[in-house]
Amino acid sequence: MALFSDLHYGENAWTDWGPQQDVNSDKVMSTILDHEVPDFVIYLGDVITGNNIPVANASLYWDQAISPTRSRGIPWATIFGNHDDAHFEWPMEWFSSTGIPQVQCLEHCSAVSVSSFDGRNHHPISYLYFLDSGGGSYPEVISSAQATWFENQSYAINSDSRVPELIFWHIPSKAYKNVAPRFGIHRPCVGSINKESVATQEAEMGIMDILVNKPSVKHPSTESRLGNSNSPVLEKVGK
Repeated sequence: MALFSDLHYGENAWTDWGPQQDVNSDKVMSTILDHEVPDFVIYLGDVITGNNIPVANASLYWDQAISPTRSRGIPWATIFGNHDDAHFEWPMEWFSSTGIPQVQCLEHCSAVSVSSFDGRNHHPISYLYFLDSGGGSYPEVISSAQATWFENQSYAINSDSRVPELIFWHIPSKAYKNVAPRFGIHRPCVGSINKESVATQEAEMGIMDILVNKPSVKHPSTESRLGNSNSPVLEKVGK
């Protein structure tokens, strides 16, 4: 399984830098997909930077972001991040004497559960859940209703907790801030994990309490608001 987070396609679309970063992301994803050959790909939110895209229809950017996976015939799933639904923000330089530049777009610019099965016996080997943690035009929170949906859905299909469950959302829960390291993390963790604080959801509405008490949940994964995708929080808050 491969996870891609915070690709931010369309960021600074009116500059030379922005479209080039999209090309770089295409190359990186293609290299990873060809080298690792995953069975499933998850886009973990902030696939685009909606507040930087000066067009009414951003689907071409989504198409570009998903294309490396789709062109290889790999099944995929995605969740929204706070920037995917963000309103366009007018850059201050557009009000200068040079005015609004032309958009530089390249030629091709552009709450659910999933089950995975054993290829021979067709028995489920894991259940994957995808929750929208808000952002953009919505509060940054996993609601009580979403938490209840997960609890009910998990019980309905996995009442004995026999099958491992993986759960994904974009913005970290407040629990991540409570357990964030104060003195730095070193190898094998990489990235800017020691340079950024945890930017969490606005409130905790019960999802973490449910996860802590479910032994079948093996991997809650969020976006890179701690410098890297975050997952080992359950052990620190009580499991």
